[in-house]
Parts: sequence; structure tokens; C-alpha cells
Amino acid sequence: MINNGKQERTDSVGGGVIYYGQADPGTPTNSRKWSIWKETTTGSDVVKLYPAGAAGVITAEEQFSWDERLTLGFAASDDTLAPTLTTVTIASDNSDTTKAKVGDIVTITIVASEYIKDVVATINGHAATVTEVDDQNFTAEYEMVEADTNGLVTFSIGFSDIGDRPGVNVTAVTGGSSVTFDKTAPTATLEYSVDAGSTWATTIQTKNADTLRIRATFSEALLDSPIVKLAINNSILSATNMTKTDTTHYYYDLNVPAGDVATATCSLSIGTDGAGNVVTAAPTNATFTVDNTAPTMSSCIRINDTTLEITTSELMAALTIAQANDGGFVVTETGGVPTYTVTAVAAGATNDKIRLTVATMAASSVAGVTVTYVAAGNGILTDRAGNILATDAVGEIVAPW
Repeated sequence: MINNGKQERTDSVGGGVIYYGQADPGTPTNSRKWSIWKETTTGSDVVKLYPAGAAGVITAEEQFSWDERLTLGFAASDDTLAPTLTTVTIASDNSDTTKAKVGDIVTITIVASEYIKDVVATINGHAATVTEVDDQNFTAEYEMVEADTNGLVTFSIGFSDIGDRPGVNVTAVTGGSSVTFDKTAPTATLEYSVDAGSTWATTIQTKNADTLRIRATFSEALLDSPIVKLAINNSILSATNMTKTDTTHYYYDLNVPAGDVATATCSLSIGTDGAGNVVTAAPTNATFTVDNTAPTMSSCIRINDTTLEITTSELMAALTIAQANDGGFVVTETGGVPTYTVTAVAAGATNDKIRLTVATMAASSVAGVTVTYVAAGNGILTDRAGNILATDAVGEIVAPW
């Protein structure tokens, strides 16, 4: 409090707390000085005036109602010091008090140098709810919303003393506290590998008995707990903990099941960033294919007398198509004896086309030719999941030309 423009100090008399002036700022005209304070120890809303001698010895006590204080001869101009805030801190009710997400409450704790009133506060530009703890202690609260901008939470506090002298608006804490608002949920990008992470792809076809490693790269660091979970539809995998590589990378090794699943879709759950935002359920590159069906030859046409083109039931793995030999293919005259040597196998315009270079077939133009195949007979042709092209002993017939 203020007494003749000087700060008060406290002392203890008879077990009770009293406030009285420091050394006189000058010789009072009435040789007396006064202290003013609001009773808090008993809960009474009063002002006590303590007349004292020059040595500060209490000689009497008079008590008045709070609203009558100015009638006692203490005008507002007697207080020449503007109030200040001695302590200002900020914290969130998040588990990490330095961070806040949507729905978290940010609280500013205020301690003043003297009794103050008319305390108003904004947090992130929004009116805060101010609560008076006592005449020198206040709190201001605000619940963060989606419309707030990510980043450091700002604030402003206005106030005045009981003599209506305004304090300077406060926009900074007195210590090192801060709160950073983060409303953005972490996202993930998936990659797939069937060789324990030596090579990665953003989409993949895989088969039974493969171990499919699924790696998630997150847009920001995740907390260690709760652990992010991976689930895959079509009853492939219920929500299961992933394994942490570092704060932004997690993986899961899936034993690929039997059967075919044209679109297996991955989803994420549970894991959170430092502010508690839960990971976005749908990652980028969320799908892969389970393919346990062997590809087959479905047709064959003659391009010219030395070239045939086979169409397969599905796309083949490009790297397995090219063979510097017959690749397991045999070309014979339909219903006849002549066999035409296959000297090379190559991809056609698309990977479901296989072109065979053969010895000239002109002699079989009347009868046509038949192409048969023995799986892994001379090299291995597979589909994109690694299933080997099925043996076809009956073969595909090329009509006479």
C-alpha cells in the first residue's frame, strides 16, 4: 500500500498483521502519519487507519467501511506511485504446461505491488476471464479455439490502483514462462518394403509369406506415449503398436496373409504430438495390394514372322521380363512337328505384354503356331507381387496367317 507516497511494510503485533508507514517523507503538518489497508485476514471488507507517532508506535486504531475511505481525508492524489505487476506468469492446463491445443485453458497468474482493481486481460486477442484471488492477486483464463493462430500465445493486462491511478499495460511475463499454441494434427506418409528396408516404394503388391515392412514418416515429432497404432482393413490387422525408429519414424512388420486383397488400406491412431494433437487417421500412400494369384498367359498374336506377343492376365514385374534366352517359352507349329527357337524375351508396350524373338515361322503360316510355357524353365518371370508365371502346357494358339 501507499502512505504519503511511500510503500508500506508489514509487522506483527499481538499475533496480528498490521501495516504502517516507513520513515516520514517529510514533517507532516499534523505530526502524524496514516496507513490504509483492506482487511483480508478476517474476511472483513474494511479500511483500517492507524495514527502513529514519529517513531511509528501504534497509539490508536480506527476502522471504517471500505466505501468511506475517501471521507477520511485521503484523496487519490495522495498516492503518487503508479501500481506495477511484480509477478506475471503464463501456463496451460495441458500435460505440458508450455504447450496448448484446442480446448486447453491458458492461465495468467498476476501479483501486484499493491492493491489493484479494474483488472482486464486479453489472451491471443480475446477477452479473458479475470478472477480476483485477493486485492493483489488475480488470474486471467482463456480456452484456446480452432480460430486461434499457431504460435506463441500473447496477452495484455490492464489495471489501476484503488486511487484510480492506471498501471502500464503489461504484455510480457516476469520470468521465463511461455505457452505455444499448436492446433495442427501430425500427418504421416507411408512407404513399403519387402527386403527389410533396403528399398522402399510408395505403393506395392505383396504376397503370402512376404514380410511387408510399413514405415510411417510423421510431419512432426510424436510423444513416446501413447504409442502410435497401425490398423489395416479387410481383417488384415487390428490397431497395433508400431515400433519407434526415432521421434518422426515408426514401422511395422506385417506377415502378409493368404488370399487376394485388391486394396488394403492402412490407418493410424492414438499417437500424439507434443501438444497432444492426435495423428491424422488417413496417411499419404495408405494402400497396398495383396496378390497371391499366379499370372497366366491369356493370348498370343503374331507381329511378324520372327516376333510373337503374349498377353498375360496381369502386369508383370518389368525387371523379370527381359531374358537373353527362351525364358521357358516353346513355339511349335500347331498340330505339327517344327519347333521354332526362341532367342530373346522382352517387354512389350506395357508390362502385360511379352515379346518373343523366334526363328522365322513362315513355313507354318498355313497351320499357325502354339506357344507353351514351363514356369522357371529358363529364367523366372513374375508378377509385381513376385508370383511366378504359371506353367501352360496346352499353350496359346496363333491363328494361321
